[in-house]
Amino acid sequence: MLIGLGCCAGSAEAAEITCIDWWGELAQAEKLTAWFPSHRWPKSSTCSVLLIKGDIVAGDSIKLARLLRKHHPFVRWLYCGSY
Repeated sequence: MLIGLGCCAGSAEAAEITCIDWWGELAQAEKLTAWFPSHRWPKSSTCSVLLIKGDIVAGDSIKLARLLRKHHPFVRWLYCGSY
């Protein structure tokens, strides 16, 4: 997926790639133990849902990779509203 985003050229305006939901109150030890038995848990400020919105242009793959790397492995969903 990242390779595909990097090669697509479109309009001059890049896609908006943002976090639209965070772990927040779900980041509590009693809930996370069942979901992540390794005990590597997200913080309440860790992103759980990303959104790509707008035209995908060259360079957007780098932005997406940075966000995924920052919040890995706790991003549960990636929504794409792009062309």
